[in-house]
Amino acid sequence: MLDSLGSVKRLIAFYVEQLGSVMPHSAFRGQTPDEIYFGSGDQIPTELKAAHQAARQRRIAENRVVRCRLCDATDRPPMHLLPAAGTLGLQ
Repeated sequence: MLDSLGSVKRLIAFYVEQLGSVMPHSAFRGQTPDEIYFGSGDQIPTELKAAHQAARQRRIAENRVVRCRLCDATDRPPMHLLPAAGTLGLQ
């Protein structure tokens, strides 16, 4: 609640503290302003890049496991039973 000057000051102080020490900034490659100023976040861009690459590899592996019924070799109908490419709107 913004019912007093003290409340407003407390909320502003909280916001400034969060902005400086908790919220990462894209201009600082994932580091907070405090980490940039104090030089304590040098490893963060490298960690973020490694985490991004690991997440990408997990997504690729998971997507390769998921298959539709037509893609599953054990459940694939004979080719002559599939609709012609022209009837599917394919060219």
